[in-house]
Amino acid sequence: MCGAETERYIGSGLGVWNYENATTSTQPLKIRLSGLNSNNVTLVLTNATAQAQELRGEWIGRGNLERVAPPKFVPDTSDVVPSGEFPKPPTAQQRTWTVPQNVTTTKVSYRPYTATLRAQVTSGGFTHKLWVVNESWNPRLRGVFSVLAAGFFGSAQYLGLLPQYLADFGVRPWGDYPQTAANSDLIPSQTRDVNYVMAPTGSVDFFNFDELRFPAAFQNSNGALMVFINSARFACQGIPEGQCFNGELVDLYTPLFGLYLHELTHLFQAYQRTVVRGKDQTFEPWLNEAMASAYGYTVSASRFPAGYFNRLEINGWFASGYACSLNDNSGRVGNAIQNKNCLQNYYKGGQAFLVFLAQQYGTEIFTRLIQAKGTGIDALDAAIKASGGTGFKDTFRRWGGMLALPDAAAVPEGYGYPARNFSAASQWKIPALGGKDFASTLRLISPFPNEIKAYSHLPLVDVAQSGVYTREVLVPPGVMLSVYIQ
Repeated sequence: MCGAETERYIGSGLGVWNYENATTSTQPLKIRLSGLNSNNVTLVLTNATAQAQELRGEWIGRGNLERVAPPKFVPDTSDVVPSGEFPKPPTAQQRTWTVPQNVTTTKVSYRPYTATLRAQVTSGGFTHKLWVVNESWNPRLRGVFSVLAAGFFGSAQYLGLLPQYLADFGVRPWGDYPQTAANSDLIPSQTRDVNYVMAPTGSVDFFNFDELRFPAAFQNSNGALMVFINSARFACQGIPEGQCFNGELVDLYTPLFGLYLHELTHLFQAYQRTVVRGKDQTFEPWLNEAMASAYGYTVSASRFPAGYFNRLEINGWFASGYACSLNDNSGRVGNAIQNKNCLQNYYKGGQAFLVFLAQQYGTEIFTRLIQAKGTGIDALDAAIKASGGTGFKDTFRRWGGMLALPDAAAVPEGYGYPARNFSAASQWKIPALGGKDFASTLRLISPFPNEIKAYSHLPLVDVAQSGVYTREVLVPPGVMLSVYIQ
């Protein structure tokens, strides 16, 4: 493929050779490829099955990659900064909200805060409202609020990220739902206000399903469509100065707006999957988080493509997250941590794979995923096929090719993170990512493990090979092996 002939590397581009052990027993494989001239050879094992597989025989690297210094931070000065008069509510409004505290722990408490409605926009039949609790409305937060509101809701001079996201997703966050016992305590289907409450949360931004219930059913519920935004980083209250938001650093906009859309995606997931389709169609936790993270990232990255922090969103997969099961739930409250190296891999490997899907098949993959049958790997398989792909297994293998650090300009079709128009009718483009973006991050596991986990990859690199490259390996049952030369 591309730089590959049957048993020869033609000397340019990315050469790719694939093998799959479709039997039920370990199989020997002899590799012999000619035409090398001081080329790195990367072998990537891919296990796209639900079972871990034992590794036998000689799986020991002959060389390790040289450490590459991370690129020097250069502030983003080329992307357009949100500006202009953000949409204000027609009348002054205040409301007291019950705000959960420390939701990432098992000791959640609740505190009431009075907030003022500061910005409001209507889109797709829903009114989106941004509230700020009064005690956080200090000079520090006021100084950055116009950028936040114009960036998220939009202005006459700037298309907000929220309208872009809503037009692209094309599904509703709330509406009619089956009259079942599970839905008997939910707020009315006619609710059309979506609230973003900026308040001290004691930890993070989040969506809480219990807010969709009547207060009589859950005493601390606000009975509203809503997400919470931690105000501390903007008001600079109770945290070190270095952790406070700096509105002049454009690079921070990608993770910031991406996080807002991440939490909003959870609202869509709750309605479209749990409420409409039933609790048994709720996405598995890892997929819920991976989809929300990836959708938020792709919208933000399309608007701030020059940002230094874009690649940092998925660095963790290259740093060894590739060896973790894609569907590992370690790190969720109430889930045992089986392997600390795989802690919250859904924000690393999960997000990285969903971003790969978006850049291969377009952001329509998110809509197809929300509509797909299944709750985990099966839902991904269905969404990929609905997008024109052959299915999860082959797509998962091709994603593993990024571990060979291919040049973004030289990858064959179906590989890598190519630049992609955000949607068919959009002026925005998700920026390409290539090997050089992750060369400083990739870490090879040493010593090589004695098994390959379910839904994971393992790379091995033989550096600076010349002439004829040979290797004999044992490939476990159900496992695929890809050889990459560039």
